[in-house]
Order: sequence, then structure tokens, then C-alpha cells
Amino acid sequence: MSKDNRFEKLFEPGRIGQMTIRNRIVMPPMQTNFAAKDGSVGEEIKGYYGARARGGVGLVITEASPIMPGNAYYRPVLATDDKFIPGLSQLAKAIQKHGARAAYQLVDYRTSNMRPECEPVGPSPAGPRGEVQRVVTEDEIADIIAEFAKAALRVKKAGFDGVEIHGAPWLSFGPVYVARLEQTD
Repeated sequence: MSKDNRFEKLFEPGRIGQMTIRNRIVMPPMQTNFAAKDGSVGEEIKGYYGARARGGVGLVITEASPIMPGNAYYRPVLATDDKFIPGLSQLAKAIQKHGARAAYQLVDYRTSNMRPECEPVGPSPAGPRGEVQRVVTEDEIADIIAEFAKAALRVKKAGFDGVEIHGAPWLSFGPVYVARLEQTD
């Protein structure tokens, strides 16, 4: 990337917690549908994210990955089982070898009725898009938090630099997720 003095701060290193990023350019998550049909990492998705890192992005955040298999309406890379760790490791390395940091976005789509096989649940009977949903129980919240924690641990084992939690579907529970996830380290 060419340096322009009008944007010199953009090209300075940045920090997120203890992590230093080579610049302040962040690629946000965008759905690609480049994962293999089983949710594993293939050459296409490694090439896609690697190219963004090679282009000069400081932090690449991969597309939303559901914490439960089968509750996405697209074809994401998954972290729902330990069998995905080797591929996730290859993906992290494809990004990091170009000097960028790699973060992985986790999401839970159970508040949505976008997939007929998924029963929408949430903090109240009214869903985020006006659909009717079942009110989630406290035990289910604990299970959901545990699924986020397990997926985050797999991503950490794979060598990613960070995890982003997509909390929009669960805004009412977001602070609870983050606080409890921090305790699961």
C-alpha cells in the first residue's frame, strides 16, 4: 500500500489489548462461501484471506462461524469440532505469513428463523426481525456460552491471534457471554 501523509495515523501500528497490529487497517468479516462443504478450510479460502493480508491489511477478521454445526444459512469455515483445528491452523498461517494478525469471528444464529431446521430462541418472544421465538432458558444460556468457549479454545489452539464474538443476534446476552468467556480461559 502506498503511504499518504493525510492518512499517516492509519499506517502507524495499533494495539488491541496486548496485541500489536502493524497498521490500523482492519478487514471486517464478510461471507465468502469459500469453505469446503463440510466446513473445513480449503485452498480457495486460504488464498482469499492470504491475499488480503499480502495487500497490507493489519488485521484480518474471518467470516462469521457458527458455534453449532448446521445453524448457518451459508457455507462457513467451522470451529465446532477438534477435527477442524489443523485446517484452521493453515488458515491462520496463510494470513500471518504476510505480517497481518488473524482474528476469527464466532456467532450463534439461533435467534433467527432464516433456517427452518433451527428453532429460533432469544431473550423474549419477539425476535430481532419481528419473528416469534421461544424464550431461552438459563441452562440453555450456559450451554451457549460453553459452545462459544469451546470454539474459541479451538481457534486459539489453531494459532489465531484473537476471537471476535458477533453478539448482534444476542445483544441482550452479549455482556454475559464476554464476561463468562473471559473466565473460561
